[in-house]
Amino acid sequence: MLLERDLAGIGDVFPKARDQVEDIMFSACFSISAVEIVVKVFPNLQNAWTYTAFSPSIKQGSAEHVAGFAKATEGPGGLKKSDRRGSTALWTKSKGYIVGDPSLAAAGPLYSTAIRKWREIAGPMYEGSGPDLTSDQLMPAYLAVQQMLAHPGTPADRRDNGKRVMQLILRLRFWSLIRTRFGAEHKGTLQPAYDALGMTQPDWSTMTRKQVKAHVDAVMKAVDEKPDAAAHKKLLDQYLTDGIFLLKDDKVIKTEWI
Repeated sequence: MLLERDLAGIGDVFPKARDQVEDIMFSACFSISAVEIVVKVFPNLQNAWTYTAFSPSIKQGSAEHVAGFAKATEGPGGLKKSDRRGSTALWTKSKGYIVGDPSLAAAGPLYSTAIRKWREIAGPMYEGSGPDLTSDQLMPAYLAVQQMLAHPGTPADRRDNGKRVMQLILRLRFWSLIRTRFGAEHKGTLQPAYDALGMTQPDWSTMTRKQVKAHVDAVMKAVDEKPDAAAHKKLLDQYLTDGIFLLKDDKVIKTEWI
């Protein structure tokens, strides 16, 4: 379920239920940007609990957070500053953000910082010119983009670019999962093209970003040199170039994998 795409549709299908929603908690990491969405969808929303960074797991105390939210919003009750836990961002209809207001920082510098960290930290891994990084090593770039997206003053064009960058960093953070799922689901589709090229398909589950770039370059060079393989160029462009390398074709690199 994608909030921006699906939540408003649910409200249209169930208008009476939509109008009865008063309190919402997102027990999920980096969920602060959802406040802007649910405020528009649910006209009678009174309280929203989200996170500017990480939400705890069960072992880290998420049950205590959920119980605290339930108690604070029971009946006519509402969230207070004292309900703050970890990286919570708390919103009420009467006061707006009482904890974690994303608008306190200037929008412009947030965007500049996000793009700079994307280029400096994640860019080399994405382009296949630098080493693969761990999720923790990529986190400063991911956090910067999330902070920029959460700011209500971020212009629409910058927000759209930020969403694109966020999805790319997310795929890099889960690169080992992405490459494994890619091989498991698409190996059979790609095999006829490799047979036509006379090339061996790699073990995608072990490929670094550098290795993927080198391999895709070699495959596309072979396609140009072998007229008999031209029929497979469109598929290889989609699955290799736009898919596993550029990570931008969501029909190949599926959102639900992560």
